[in-house]
Amino acid sequence: GIGPTSDKGWGCMLRCGQMILGQALVMRHLGRDFRWSKNKEQPVEYWKILKLFLDSKDSLYSIHQIEKLCGDNASLRPEGNADISHAESSLNQRSNTWKPLLLFIPLRLGLTELNPIYKEKLNKCFRIKNTLGIIGGKPNSAHYFIGIQGDYLLYLDPHTVQDTVKIKPNSRFPDKTYHQKNTNRLHFSYMDPSVALGFYSATEEEFNELCHEFSELNSIQPPLFEVVQQRPSHWPPFDLPNSPYDDTSDVAAGFTEIKKEERHFDSDDDFEIINM
Repeated sequence: GIGPTSDKGWGCMLRCGQMILGQALVMRHLGRDFRWSKNKEQPVEYWKILKLFLDSKDSLYSIHQIEKLCGDNASLRPEGNADISHAESSLNQRSNTWKPLLLFIPLRLGLTELNPIYKEKLNKCFRIKNTLGIIGGKPNSAHYFIGIQGDYLLYLDPHTVQDTVKIKPNSRFPDKTYHQKNTNRLHFSYMDPSVALGFYSATEEEFNELCHEFSELNSIQPPLFEVVQQRPSHWPPFDLPNSPYDDTSDVAAGFTEIKKEERHFDSDDDFEIINM
């Protein structure tokens, strides 16, 4: 079969994940300053990125592939072939060189609603150069937040109905459904407290700068999260998942297990450690 023919009622969060991943690929292959124009000829890399997200089982980041991973917790190896592999192919070269990093920081900023004490810090997250935005939404409805305007969040809505894209082999296809003329607004008070911050670092220098900005962001209480120099020893063992591009079973050997029992957080203020 061809898999799901509709994502109505269940696909909005997966679509938001596609959006933020697509933005990371644009920054990686087209640059931070890339802007789409309807009447402008687009580079080859642009079309390769779009093909990764077509609603087809053969597309690497299609909703079919993501749903399969979420549904059966299967291997991360995709059924389709990736068109963009220049950066990712470096995974085959087991070296100590830096590789582009897509970082997600999941947070819960309240019990049933967003605690207003975090509002200003979320505002500052959008001002960080490496930001990709925030995946979140309102209760039972996921959105991709891309900016702020006063007390309102600007977002792209995956519930916007788009025309189906049909392509022919070795031919260009209509790309207007991948772009939206207008954004939507949501007042901070209606934002769901469960969010995931997204950041992209192309180089190790950019990552170090990002960590510095994180430290400044969280220097005033209460912090959104904390940055530590090494993996806390009381955390469970880190098992690196299989890459879609190669077998990473040998990578775990490059990590040293920390035997110490002490924690390495910057502080324990306002936190309660619960032993499960």
